[in-house]
Amino acid sequence: MENTLLRIEELEKLLEENTIMVSGKVSEDIIKSFEEKLGYKFPVSYRKFLEKFGQGYIGTRVIFGIDVEHLEFSYDNYEGWNKKGKPLNLFPIYYSCDTIDCLDLSKMEDGECPVIMWSPFYKSSVISDNFKEYLDEIIEEIEEELYDEDEEFEEE
Repeated sequence: MENTLLRIEELEKLLEENTIMVSGKVSEDIIKSFEEKLGYKFPVSYRKFLEKFGQGYIGTRVIFGIDVEHLEFSYDNYEGWNKKGKPLNLFPIYYSCDTIDCLDLSKMEDGECPVIMWSPFYKSSVISDNFKEYLDEIIEEIEEELYDEDEEFEEE
């Protein structure tokens, strides 16, 4: 299970430094209720993210999740996705210009599922084996950017 442990301490440090903004913790009951509406269970690593942070800006990305203060909006986001004819097994976690990063909930194995890049214009492809790896890549990008900024500041 260590494979699915999020880098919580690093995310909390980034939160303290105002590098990330999140909506806040989500209770187990709310997560279960959300899963019942979806008809799918979330992967372990994504559940940990929801429990601790809910959703939010992680670097330059908005990672979608559950906002307890706007619970219906969180669910409507998924409902709107499906009304547009998107695959029901895909749960959107990040939108870019013409692609959407999604959890492929139909490919759950050992409590985890892949993150895929979906687009109506391109063939879908796996971009991370699981949400933990996906989030790790984002954290590393943020840390590299912060390190680069520190180096530039020291050079001046």
